[in-house]
Amino acid sequence: MNRSWLLYIALGVAIFVAITYAIFFYWNIDNNNKWSTFFSFISAFSIFATIGVYLLQRKDNKNAEKELTNKKNKSISDVLILECRRISDDLKYIKKMHEHITKQKSKDGTIDRNGDYTHITIARPNKSPLNFYILKINYDTLNNLLILSINSDNYYSETIYSIIYSIVFINEKIESWLVDENSLFRERVDLIHSIIELEEDMLKITSNNHPLH
Repeated sequence: MNRSWLLYIALGVAIFVAITYAIFFYWNIDNNNKWSTFFSFISAFSIFATIGVYLLQRKDNKNAEKELTNKKNKSISDVLILECRRISDDLKYIKKMHEHITKQKSKDGTIDRNGDYTHITIARPNKSPLNFYILKINYDTLNNLLILSINSDNYYSETIYSIIYSIVFINEKIESWLVDENSLFRERVDLIHSIIELEEDMLKITSNNHPLH
């Protein structure tokens, strides 16, 4: 029980005792009518007490609901920031792999796909082959956050949806880049441009420690 409830209970008891005392010992009421007046007061007091309790409970429920919403929003915000940091690392890695692969002098490469995972081998004359591993950006956690955000009716859903859309777009460009050995060594300016744009959004979120909205 919080302090406000204790205050209202104490106030109610004080009013009840004061009016009861006034009925029997202070106000000029005929002795035959004192008890009827007292019971009428109890009836009215009960009605007002019931209304007061209802209003206080409704206020407490709204406060509890607001507190729960704030906790949900804080949790969504914290997880989203962590995801943005992970995505930033993934973007840097993909950009680095793209630079290494497209700048190789040898153009003898093979591509081995296994779902979202791609193994690239580049043969080199008189040297051991180079191996590169590229994994498309995962956004399963963001999907879960989006559902939670929509259900919580908060303002993060637009930001999360925008990030997911950008990731899907980049993953499609990665697939296009790694479609075959001929495309492998071509510099993909469009892919790098999309990565840089998303990196800038991730930086804004993580540097402010608060999702954009």
